[in-house]
Amino acid sequence: MGLLLLVSLLTLAGRLNATVFRTLLAPLTMSVCLMPGDHDDRHQLRQNFSDHTYLGNNGFVQYSVAVVALQLIAPDTLVLQ
Repeated sequence: MGLLLLVSLLTLAGRLNATVFRTLLAPLTMSVCLMPGDHDDRHQLRQNFSDHTYLGNNGFVQYSVAVVALQLIAPDTLVLQ
């Protein structure tokens, strides 16, 4: 069992290109978790990846995932502009 954690850089020029990400991730057989960076749009991420229910419904994206003998904890930060 593997896990790919994609952190930050989920938006390109301020816009998330969900089609590109889904196309790139489709061949993978491992679990994929997304973690926005401090400049990423969480609302847009949740809309485009609504099947990733661990992202929650609003606010910060923070979750914990069990991976074999490890517990992956993904805290969220945000730089206000």
